[in-house]
Amino acid sequence: MRKWLKSHEVRKLLTISPGTLQNLRVNGSLSYTKIGGVIYYDYDDIRKMLEANKLVDERHPFSLEKISKLAEVVK
Repeated sequence: MRKWLKSHEVRKLLTISPGTLQNLRVNGSLSYTKIGGVIYYDYDDIRKMLEANKLVDERHPFSLEKISKLAEVVK
């Protein structure tokens, strides 16, 4: 994967609309660089954003909430 991606590549990668990508820029969730009217996104920043927003499925037997409850019972 290239280090810098254009908007259409990011939209395709994340399967999001142009408006959603704009919202990510505006609310500061995803940093970008603009050169001559072209917006570029750092692939590492995209990866970090995804990691920072990763959710644990509550149905998973080892979800953080269930592990916390189990730890309280064991005390």
